[in-house]
Amino acid sequence: MQPTINIDHLVEEGSSERVGPDAEHEVYPLHFLDKHPGFQDTYTYTWHFNDVLDAQLLHAALRRLLEYGDWRKFGGRLRTNTFKGRRTLEVHVPKTVTPDYQSVAYSHQVIRSKLREHPLGSLLPQPTGERGSIQEGADHFRDFSASPNVPKDFSAYLSGDVPIMALHVICFSDATLVSLAWPHVVMDGISLQTFVISWSNMLAGRENAVPPIFGAYDDPLARASGSALARDQIDSDGNCLLRGFTTLRLAYNVLWDQLKISFSTQKPVNRTVYLPKRAVQKLRNQALFEIQRANPGHPDKLWVSESDVILALFVHTAALCEPTPRPVTVFGAFDLRSRLPDYIDKGGVYIQNMAWVTTTLLDVDTATGSMGEVALAHRRSLQTQTDQRRVVALLSKLKQQSDSGNGMTLFSGPPNAVLYPAGNLTKLNFCRAANFLPAVFRTGDDSPTRRNPPGTCVYHHKGFWNEHRVSKKGMFILGQDWNDNYWITGYGMPDYWRRIQQILDELSPSRH
Repeated sequence: MQPTINIDHLVEEGSSERVGPDAEHEVYPLHFLDKHPGFQDTYTYTWHFNDVLDAQLLHAALRRLLEYGDWRKFGGRLRTNTFKGRRTLEVHVPKTVTPDYQSVAYSHQVIRSKLREHPLGSLLPQPTGERGSIQEGADHFRDFSASPNVPKDFSAYLSGDVPIMALHVICFSDATLVSLAWPHVVMDGISLQTFVISWSNMLAGRENAVPPIFGAYDDPLARASGSALARDQIDSDGNCLLRGFTTLRLAYNVLWDQLKISFSTQKPVNRTVYLPKRAVQKLRNQALFEIQRANPGHPDKLWVSESDVILALFVHTAALCEPTPRPVTVFGAFDLRSRLPDYIDKGGVYIQNMAWVTTTLLDVDTATGSMGEVALAHRRSLQTQTDQRRVVALLSKLKQQSDSGNGMTLFSGPPNAVLYPAGNLTKLNFCRAANFLPAVFRTGDDSPTRRNPPGTCVYHHKGFWNEHRVSKKGMFILGQDWNDNYWITGYGMPDYWRRIQQILDELSPSRH
């Protein structure tokens, strides 16, 4: 289990700490969700473009973005400060930026071969037509994700001259890999989508299309947590908050599962799954049939999305792989921006961590019953946990925990449950968010089967720069490609992936 960083200890070890005003730097605070201990990992995101891009143009456009308004925050340095007797995190940006100042850590590599002729590049996931497939996961391509100089230890960001953002561009003779790396404390997935769209606009000379950043100094989530609505909701509905096992029980559960893995001859592996559009349609039809069979007479409550069904496929399979049947607690995530219309200004964007956990509790019968039942349980949990009244009450409790220094651990579920993280990035539409047409130096794929416009990506994946993760179970829906096929990444034991492959084979068109 990877330990989280104790900020107090880091300061004593020599981190750069500010006490009082700073005349040389603009100081941006990190907000209370940003400082969650679980956000200290360095994330990476890699886009595969089937064109050769000009890396210098990409770098120059990113630098311009990080010099624009409060976007400057992401060209700064992470530091610690003392506030109300507690040490906290903030970003320092020089008020006067010199030409040699690094707002982004930039690295560029040229490989004089085609992508599919390169030993590692040839293994990058690619579509397999109407047949679903399991391919190498993002962990296998960590060498493509960032320069070796990007820190794996969060403390390095606090004590050194380390840019928050790192850009790594690898140019093949017919393709380009573009990767960003950043510490999770500064932004979430929707922030990354907005970041990449704004980067694309800056590249295209559309500076007026880059939105202003709101909440750079004042946190709307803190404001919502202290609102009258939050107080009223807590008083009127004491059951609105996620409750359950303590941090100690959660840690014990995770550690016990990790110990079993450590002594096992088989280890969990990271894989990427290609799921064709028609296969998803078949899965959804199967799930709706199973739901209707289990819930006769309730057609108005039976809707589930394609994403619900994909998540259910992986969760249900994980439950069936357990040696002894166990309940499952699925941890998802939802965007707080869209759930707090009274506190979010639509005139700009919020580049920070504004997502929190949803919890789907599956008893043994549901988890091992049918895929449709799992999908419906997940859909219902989203509907009941994400209305504004419940969200502001949740934020109020989280803020209290954060201010007390006790961490933010509003998880629920039985202590013997399988913990299964699951996420869905489909709405972020990363294939279309990154549009680097002005940087196209040479067309990489000029075949008649090409579907994507020049300067857009054909595949993308998220990764963890830190090699040791707490969970070795879980999945993320990365989204859809230009043909509406789905891509999923996840962790599981070899038997788990064998079962997933069997399902993919059953969904594939007959070869006869």
